[in-house]
Amino acid sequence: MNVLYWGYRPNAPVPYFRAGMFRPHLEQHGITAVYLSLADLALEAIEWADVVVFRGWYREDSGVTELAWAQASGKARVYDSDDWDLSRQPHDPHYAEIRDRSHLVRQMAREADVMTTATPELARRYAAYRSVPPIVVRNAVDPALYVPDRPPVDKPTMALFYGANSRLNDYFGFIDPQGRRHPGHAAAAVAAAGVDSMWIGCEGEIAPSVFKHVVPYDHDMLRFFHTLGNVRADIGIAPLAETDFNACKSELHWLDMTAASVPVVAQRFMGDGPYGVIRDGVDGLLVRGAREWHDAVSRLAKEPALRADLVGAARERIAIDYDPARRAAEWVSVFDAALHRSPVLERSH
Repeated sequence: MNVLYWGYRPNAPVPYFRAGMFRPHLEQHGITAVYLSLADLALEAIEWADVVVFRGWYREDSGVTELAWAQASGKARVYDSDDWDLSRQPHDPHYAEIRDRSHLVRQMAREADVMTTATPELARRYAAYRSVPPIVVRNAVDPALYVPDRPPVDKPTMALFYGANSRLNDYFGFIDPQGRRHPGHAAAAVAAAGVDSMWIGCEGEIAPSVFKHVVPYDHDMLRFFHTLGNVRADIGIAPLAETDFNACKSELHWLDMTAASVPVVAQRFMGDGPYGVIRDGVDGLLVRGAREWHDAVSRLAKEPALRADLVGAARERIAIDYDPARRAAEWVSVFDAALHRSPVLERSH
């Protein structure tokens, strides 16, 4: 079977976790996967494929994705999403881009032979646009990629936060266009615990002095994985403002930090939420509100044994539930279903 990933961004996190990391495992199932980068988009490549996987579009593609979607109508088409794009808000840096192309999101969701999502909540949202519900295919993670490649150094207890500049809203808080305040409990909790803070990200939109340590984000994925391992953080911070868009995000920060042996404190949502997969007190800590954030970060700062227990349990968990080979087999089922235009059962593990 020939599978074409359309508009693949080789050094972007989500395309890697949703596609790129599975290449060697797909080959073991007799699948040849070609990843067509933004720079190499060519409609002729669709002719080669049995299955075409679309993840969305980018400003750089100048509308060619819409043409490709139409041209691939005679092929098996898979539409994969890990974001609830139809709820983007004006403060989101991609808002204008999504607003102008939301018709394509709906069309892809409606017409795809199979639609896949990273979380059950996202599948529920997109189900309204489909006669056959989306299939949940979780992310996967390979801890071997996060092994430090630098010797350890003496350092104080450190709390780690990372992400694009827009994620700083979750850490520090913001006021949305409706005037609702989303407080930054995570930043306050780290400050109150008296631990050093580290941010891995771009320095352009925030003064480095806000964090004790700032490490520039490395857009080469493999080097970024090593960076997470090399910082040897003690506490991973995974806050999310409770917005409609964030409710559909995936647990990727928990996977990344766990693979790098960092115990995680994550946002607990009123509903399922991105971090609902975490077993609270077993393989991570789930918190909501200023008091819970304060208590959890302070406790981890004082209890290295608890940090070790949480990391140990979490790493055992991802080795089983988030194994790339296991997830690749799920993708094979998705491709088969798309090729034969037959529904497959939703997976939620």
